[in-house]
Amino acid sequence: MAITDKEKGVWGLDQTYNKINQGSIWEYSTSGDNHELWVWGFDDSGVLGLSGAGWFSSPVQIPGTTWSSVSGSQGNSYFLVATKTDNTLWAWGYNAQGNLGQNNRTYYSSPRQIPGTTWKSARRGSSGIGATKTDGTMWAWGYNQYGELGQNNLTKYSSPVQVGSDTTWDIVKGAGNRTLFVTKTDGTLWAWGYDGNGNLGQNSRTNYSSPVQVGSDTDWSNSTVAAGPGRIHYLKSDGTLYATGYGGQGGLGQNNQTYYSSPVQIPGTTWKSVGSNAQATIASKTDGTLWAWGMNEHGSLGQNQAPAQLGQVSSPTQIPGTTWNTVSNPGAEKHIFVTKTDGTAWAWGENERGALGVNDQTDRSSPTQIVATDGWIGAMSGVGVYVGTGLRSL
Repeated sequence: MAITDKEKGVWGLDQTYNKINQGSIWEYSTSGDNHELWVWGFDDSGVLGLSGAGWFSSPVQIPGTTWSSVSGSQGNSYFLVATKTDNTLWAWGYNAQGNLGQNNRTYYSSPRQIPGTTWKSARRGSSGIGATKTDGTMWAWGYNQYGELGQNNLTKYSSPVQVGSDTTWDIVKGAGNRTLFVTKTDGTLWAWGYDGNGNLGQNSRTNYSSPVQVGSDTDWSNSTVAAGPGRIHYLKSDGTLYATGYGGQGGLGQNNQTYYSSPVQIPGTTWKSVGSNAQATIASKTDGTLWAWGMNEHGSLGQNQAPAQLGQVSSPTQIPGTTWNTVSNPGAEKHIFVTKTDGTAWAWGENERGALGVNDQTDRSSPTQIVATDGWIGAMSGVGVYVGTGLRSL
């Protein structure tokens, strides 16, 4: 069997061969999907996990090489949640509302384990965390102003509480401004929390404090839910993209500024990934192109425009390039992070206190590479414009 270019190079002891496409092409990967976790920006409330180290304008590694995912979102509560390959769950930073699941309100400036070793997926919203376990149960904790914890009440919880009694929950797909979106093992999508803009897709503007199903479809298992403030974008496995909620400033890509309380499709059937921040939505296609719509403050749309030209677009506009890969849901005020097919990570928009990870504090209106080598599988903003996070493959 011929040796391909993928097989050349130095192999580590923890790397394994994976045969693909039933042919002679092989690739290698690290066992257990282990990743490094890197952070940059301002360490408000200990959100960088580096024991209150100040701020960094380029990536700095958090100790450990067995991280598997990390989640941040919009809002002014500075905390992060991350999973490891051993199914443990960790959180750190701001904890005034019991956000970290420690049964207290103490801030922590380094990763703190949330009890349990059977966690499957987790996402943080603006002031709370939602997580599923391997036994199919769903859990939530933190602030509960609009019922975003799914407890059929508005009570705050500083340690995990189970959402109902169902054991068919699968993956937490999205967490936004007081909202959660979670799939079940039957492929359905469910949501709860704040619905003032119609962003829960219920054809209403009613808040829900317990889970309600989004539509009647059963093909959400491989979907992505990108939560921006007041608006939601839903990407299905068939490459179609939908939006609900606040349509002001062209944020839903419908060539208007209309609010929609049930999903409306954005033209196209080859969408690959999507992410939203407070100003704009960015989405990639399977052909490697990248598109943006919404507000362009601080250059969020990546159009290389001077400040005097910044405005808004209400339908998808292409960002130059054809090797774009994955958009991470940034949950930021005014910036974005996207990876390319070569494993590099790129950022643009507002750059207060080094939030873009490009080793300065200058805003960017076109994509700029994050300071570091390739190997990025995703980069995102944790909170506001203060912290960025990223996972790199080993």
